[in-house]
Amino acid sequence: MIMGALRSPDYPLAKEGLAREAQQRNAPGLVTDVLRRMPVRTYASADGAVAEARNTWKGQ
Repeated sequence: MIMGALRSPDYPLAKEGLAREAQQRNAPGLVTDVLRRMPVRTYASADGAVAEARNTWKGQ
């Protein structure tokens, strides 16, 4: 679910860009909520963003 929301040809992306991309892909609110809680930084790839999203989800 998260990986599908973060597929974008436009990496690197900042955290805000990730949430925006996910919204444009009609990702569930849970996904965009997790993305908004991730650390503020630029993510170089979808793999890196997904890994951080998983860490953020687990750290709730």
